[in-house]
Amino acid sequence: MNKQVRFVAFVCISLGWCVNALFGQDIPPDEKDNFDRVAKFKEIRNRSFDENLAAITTEDGGLGNRLVMGVLTNTLGWKDYFQPVLADPRMRRMHEHLAVMDDTTRQAALTKIVEKIVYSLELIKTDDIAAADFRLAHGTRCLLLLLCDYDDPRFETVVDQWLAVRAFVKEKYPGGLTIDENGNKIGRFTPPESIDEIFLYNVYFQKLVRLKGRQEAERQITSYARMADLNEPYWFIKEQTWTTEGKDMRVFAVVLGSGGAGRQLTLPNLVGAELLKALREDVAKLDSK
Repeated sequence: MNKQVRFVAFVCISLGWCVNALFGQDIPPDEKDNFDRVAKFKEIRNRSFDENLAAITTEDGGLGNRLVMGVLTNTLGWKDYFQPVLADPRMRRMHEHLAVMDDTTRQAALTKIVEKIVYSLELIKTDDIAAADFRLAHGTRCLLLLLCDYDDPRFETVVDQWLAVRAFVKEKYPGGLTIDENGNKIGRFTPPESIDEIFLYNVYFQKLVRLKGRQEAERQITSYARMADLNEPYWFIKEQTWTTEGKDMRVFAVVLGSGGAGRQLTLPNLVGAELLKALREDVAKLDSK
């Protein structure tokens, strides 16, 4: 079996798992679906920080497959990578662990996160199967949000590394069609995006909200859209809430890619790149104060 066939087979199998997981969430489990959500969440809450760190980029007994299907949440042609990150109980549990650590222990834990991200990026860059692993990319996105939320000074460097790897992967797997030895047209293997502008924008937007408040943050990003000469509505913003054991913990304002400036961030164009650049620069200025 040649490389292209193996790639296609791997992606088809992964998608099959994910589709089964998606529809399995809305119907009672049968003999073929042994995933026990309550037991899994209990297991995650009883894990150590290191145990969840090790598990977050894996299939993890069916949880990983179910979460990555949260990407396909609409029919508008854009992928929402941020919602399944917020929904990942492993990431939330790690966030709770970080919150109660002393400074020395927390810095050591954040260093482990950085090392895990860098290791995952190298895998995506050098290993063809890893480049197509939805769960590896999802877990690494979760870790990126943790780095940002705890204001780790290495966050910007990691983002730059991630974007460089993404550019490398796009060049390595150009997509499109090729012709085989029999003259048949065959689609080239293209791995899924490991990160995109709308996800990264939302990570930075969370930090802007923490630093300046919700209203001021929304005013600021709307000013970017006006400068980019976009038509209204500039943004669609949705609220999502973390809950733990039935208690509301935190409300997130999430920029959606369904119209206006949000739509521009889902497209490979200059407008989206400029919107992201403006937000990154403003957050960097706030960090330097």
